[in-house]
Amino acid sequence: WLVGNPDTHDKITRLMASNSGYPVVSIDYALAPRHKFPIAITETLMVVEHMLYHGANYGLSTQRIGLAGDSAGANMSAACGLLLGEKYPSLVAKLGLFYGGFGLHDSPSRRLYGSKEDGLTQDDLLYYQQCYLKDSSDRHDPRYCVLNANLDSFPPAFIVAASLDPLCDDSVALSAKLDNCGISHELVIYAGVLHGFLHMSRMLDKAHEAITSASQTFTEAFSRNPN
Repeated sequence: WLVGNPDTHDKITRLMASNSGYPVVSIDYALAPRHKFPIAITETLMVVEHMLYHGANYGLSTQRIGLAGDSAGANMSAACGLLLGEKYPSLVAKLGLFYGGFGLHDSPSRRLYGSKEDGLTQDDLLYYQQCYLKDSSDRHDPRYCVLNANLDSFPPAFIVAASLDPLCDDSVALSAKLDNCGISHELVIYAGVLHGFLHMSRMLDKAHEAITSASQTFTEAFSRNPN
């Protein structure tokens, strides 16, 4: 929501494209605190709809798409996937949700982890939230608190969590709700890694494994008959 752009995630997106065999469009949405919720989501949906109607101009087939993001990007991907699923059933073949926050305000993982050594403290989480949201009522909006949403139209998802991440239980809670809704998904919790580990694929085998596994799930999703 506050930091990051296509350049900071260039390596991840290139690896996803290379490993999956499909092109990746990286969205440079407006950042908080200057641009508050839900501007980033609105811009992302506008890019998706532009690609749906004009993808051929870029040499792309957009009959089926996937959405992926890490951290705040996972929260936004989940929200956009939900909204697109309501408007365009079967368009989103797969969501890739990496160590996202999905609406919990308290959980065991948030109490156990989040020290200064972890790099994502409780003060950090509160600061990001306050910068992103316009007011406290937005905390309950299903485009932010995905766990408050009706998930019946939620696309199939590949959910990645880090075991030493204060947001780990957000992924666990989302998985449990998707189970209750009968939505196809897979939750993988990588042991011994911190929030943001996806950026360390050059030195961390689990980061490379997570990117490779996610890429494969997209390849498999796009190869299936949408019906």
